[in-house]
Amino acid sequence: MLKIVLLFLAVVPGSFASSTQQASPAAVDFSSSGNDFLRVCEQPLSEKGYFLDGACRAYIVGVSDGIAMMQKDAPLFCVPLDVDNNQKYSVVVKYLKDHPEKTHLQARRLILEATVNAFPCAKGR
Repeated sequence: MLKIVLLFLAVVPGSFASSTQQASPAAVDFSSSGNDFLRVCEQPLSEKGYFLDGACRAYIVGVSDGIAMMQKDAPLFCVPLDVDNNQKYSVVVKYLKDHPEKTHLQARRLILEATVNAFPCAKGR
């Protein structure tokens, strides 16, 4: 199962490059590393705009939901049904800030680590 998850992480699109008034396309690649994710996604809303804010949140949801869909038989994490997308975003950002020694790693890998850490499955599941 882990091989499938790693394959998924390898093929997830690399960026959400977009031309916006707030940032050039090169500045919008937040998937290369945790550092890039924080640089783009933790800007004040007034600087990054609603589009990038939504893209940052959607990236986290897409990565975690995509992995969850692929791992039904042996889940790596179990997100409770009452956890909303804002909480998922907060969990990932907190994990990145709490682990600066890892933020050079790919953002999608760190999203997985943060989600596994925050939402472990009960034993026997």
